[in-house]
Parts: sequence; C-alpha cells; structure tokens
Amino acid sequence: MSLSISRRSFLKTAATASAAGVLAACVPAAPAADDGAAAESIKIVFVTTESSDSSAVLYDPIKTEFQEENPEIEIEFLGVVGAGGWGGYFDKLSVIIAGGETVDMGKIPTEGGRLAVARNLIRPLDEYIQATPELDDYFNDVSAELASVFVYGGKTYGLPYDYNNMMIWFNITRLAEEGLEMPPEDWAFSDFREYATALTRKDGANTTHYGFSFWTSPFGLCPWLFNNGLEGIMGGDDLSVPLQGDPAYAEVIQLLYDMMYVDETVPKPDAQNTGNFEAGTQAMMMAGRWPLSGFLQNDFRDWDVQYWPKGTRRVTEVGCGSWPIFLASEHPEAAWKFETKLLQRDSIAYFVSTGANIPSLRSVGYSEEFLALHDRSGRLWYESIDRDDIPVMSVTSPPEFSEMEQISNRYLSQVFANELGIAEALASTEQELNDMVSRRPEDWAAKFA
Repeated sequence: MSLSISRRSFLKTAATASAAGVLAACVPAAPAADDGAAAESIKIVFVTTESSDSSAVLYDPIKTEFQEENPEIEIEFLGVVGAGGWGGYFDKLSVIIAGGETVDMGKIPTEGGRLAVARNLIRPLDEYIQATPELDDYFNDVSAELASVFVYGGKTYGLPYDYNNMMIWFNITRLAEEGLEMPPEDWAFSDFREYATALTRKDGANTTHYGFSFWTSPFGLCPWLFNNGLEGIMGGDDLSVPLQGDPAYAEVIQLLYDMMYVDETVPKPDAQNTGNFEAGTQAMMMAGRWPLSGFLQNDFRDWDVQYWPKGTRRVTEVGCGSWPIFLASEHPEAAWKFETKLLQRDSIAYFVSTGANIPSLRSVGYSEEFLALHDRSGRLWYESIDRDDIPVMSVTSPPEFSEMEQISNRYLSQVFANELGIAEALASTEQELNDMVSRRPEDWAAKFA
C-alpha cells in the first residue's frame, strides 16, 4: 500500500530535495497578515475551467460556509472556458495574467504545473504548509504518490484535491453477448488485442460494433507508453528528452495502427465515444472516472472497469488537480485560507460526489458514499494509486505542454490517417520536440533540479 505522509515528513523531504539544487524562482517571504484591518473587504479572484456562473453554482456550498467564517473575504470566480483542452487553457490563462488582470488562485492540473513554475506564475506553498497544523489531517489521509505531484525543485506549488487515472471500461452486455468474462487485472497487450477482436462485429465489409476506441493526446497516449517501459512522451528529470527514438515507443504506435488497419477493431482515433459505448456499438473504451457522471444521469449501469493492460510492466497514470496561489496575488494569506477550506475532507468529498474525478484523500476514495456510486470495481479507482506493486506516473507535462501536445498530435494524426509512416512520424516528432526545448532552455533550468 502507498503510505500516507505526515506534514512534517513531507516538508522535510521537500527541503532535502531543494538543497540538492538552486531554485531559480521567486520565493515569497514568510507569510504575513494581509494589509488592512480585518473588517476591510478582501476580494479573491479564483480562476476555474468552468464558466464564471457555473463555477459560482459549483463552489457555492463551500464558498458560502467559508464566507460565513471569514466575512471579510469575498470570493469571485473567473471562468476560462472554450480554450481547447488543457493546452489551450494554459495559453488563455497566461494571456490573462500577462494582460495585468488580477488573479489570486485557480485550478492548475498536472499538465500545467511546470509551465506555471517556469513562467513564475505561482508561488511555493511550503511556508504556508508549515504554518498550518490543521493540514495534518490532509497529509495523514492523502497518498504520498499524489502529495509529491506538484513538488518541483524541492518546493511545493500545489496540493492535489482530486485526480484521474486511466482505466479500460467494458460494456458488460457486450462481454456477455460474446461469451467473455472480465479479463484479469494483470492482462497483457496481447490479451487486450484479442478482446478487441472478439468484441468487434461486422456486416460484410462494414464494422457495426467496434471492440475499442482510442485517442492520442498525452493523457491517452501516456498509459500505453508507461506500461511499455517508457517514461512517457519526454523523459529525464526535467522532461527535456524526447523519447520517440526508443523502439518501445514505435511498438505502441504500431499496436494501435495494426488494430485500426489490420484488425479493424477501432474507429478513427481521438474520439471519446461514450455514446457508442453506452449504446453497445463499442465494447471497450479508455478513460478515467469522468464518464461516470453522464452514465449516472442516464441511469446507465452496464459497465465495469479494469486496470490498463501491460506491455513490459504495470503502471498507473495520473493527472491531478490543485489550486495554487498566483505570485501576483495581493492577498496570498486570504487565498491560502480559502485553499485550506477547499482541502478539508468534506470539501473534497463534495467535489467528487458528481462522479467526475477521484478524491485525493484515501478516506473518501474508500468511503461508502463514494463506493455506492459504482455497482462494480469501485475500490479500483483509489486502489490504482495505493499499491506498492504498481508504480504511479504523472502524464508527461513539460513546461511547454501545449506545444508538445500539438507536435505529438499532429504527427500521430497523419499516422492514423495513413498519410505518414510510423518511423518518419516519430523521427519528425523527436526533432521538433528537441527544437522546442532548445528555443526556451530557461524553462528547463534549475527550477526542476
């Protein structure tokens, strides 16, 4: 089991790592009280990925309780929507901050952590953590694997409140129709391919029921790479080394290509296809927990999940959500107060109650309330990052995540459109990623040592 980590141990570990290198970032002074009397109104602008109005509704129970406890602090939401995935979200957020708009805190996932640090957008939280013994409950409950996700160069820039992994979802009616049982948890790539073939139906030359579908953005590609022995799309301690030249990378792309053009068990990639999965015209899909909210709304319970199949090893991919405090905030103390409220157990349980994400806290992930939302395999969601025999790896997230994603997606789309060979596509991807790193070497500097 992945052990929890105490607040003191966490800070000691981070401090030790920090001593190994120079952190080239702006480090705040020790937390001090915000200017002005307690009665003076303080406005905290909170950036979210939902619209401002939707965020106000989503956060209302916690915001209302917080403002009753802290009447001098007003929380205002700023929605950054329609940005085109996490890469687009980071691009829009950077423009907002560069334009001088005041933001105090906001949602930053794993994919944006290194970018935010490289651009000096967010501040280290270690001194705030040290001064907040109330967070002992959080650190005693969170998986140590998750607690370290936003630690860069020995400094803590975020504390996860939720995460998503990647699982293989099964339409169990389709399994029954083909006389198949759920595969064992240690199934292999070869077993997976056989399942996809067995679950595919054709009417002459036309495929009427697909065995599987996939997408190639980083969160969809990395679990294949991780489970085939790779560090991801890019590797090294600072994620500055493209890995497309490794034969294991080509093996993954070849597997998916062959399933599309040889086996004809998958449709065009880069579509979630939850509707087809629910209708039974697609038997397996790859996803974290996020489809569950829609399935619950539609009263669709005809599904089960299993761990990702293995190539050379078994790995769980994760992407976490956090609420960092921006360096430009004029009221970091007030923002930290709201963050500690958001990290309380009841708050985290509330955010995952709709079925979208997985809680960072073990007590919530194994709670009766959480498990009751799943007819089968509910424990697998938290268990996937809570085992000592399955490593946990974060989705590849270099400082230039958006550009990395665009480069990788562009060449893979040509491969799966049968317009470009795998070897040529991966060589071109590797070259462009190297060019990307060389253009902004400061983003890969000692901040991440």
